[in-house]
Amino acid sequence: MIIKKADIILALALVLIGLGSTLGLAFSQTPGETVKVTVGDITIRQNDKVNILSIRDGSVYMQAASCHNQQCVKQGSISQASQTIVCLPNQVFVNIEGTDSPFDGVAY
Repeated sequence: MIIKKADIILALALVLIGLGSTLGLAFSQTPGETVKVTVGDITIRQNDKVNILSIRDGSVYMQAASCHNQQCVKQGSISQASQTIVCLPNQVFVNIEGTDSPFDGVAY
């Protein structure tokens, strides 16, 4: 099989398009403006289950939780639109909602 000049140009074009798309998505994230907290019930304190959510310096993090695995606490802080903190055992879901964005969501 012989590689032609057109094949090389096509491969380079595809690589450049992929890199451009990746950089565009990386720099298009906007800081979040509101935090939406959704829980299984009305309050974060449910029976013996407790989650303490902290908002500080433009970011949100789960300070403490009564769940066994502590994944929501270990996740750290979030501050960008479409980022979430989830505590499945306690049924607590925290989502940052941003302003108008050309994208429906962000995949990590």
